[in-house]
Amino acid sequence: MSEKIVQLNKEVIKGQIKELVGGRVEETLKELLEQEAEKSTT
Repeated sequence: MSEKIVQLNKEVIKGQIKELVGGRVEETLKELLEQEAEKSTT
């Protein structure tokens, strides 16, 4: 019976989460700015 060994690199995971969250925040802010721009032009 073979067991799988999993190693987690905390710094790599933190970096990936930071990128993911940062990207999502950036997208959200852009959407909000676009909505505000649309409101001000109508």
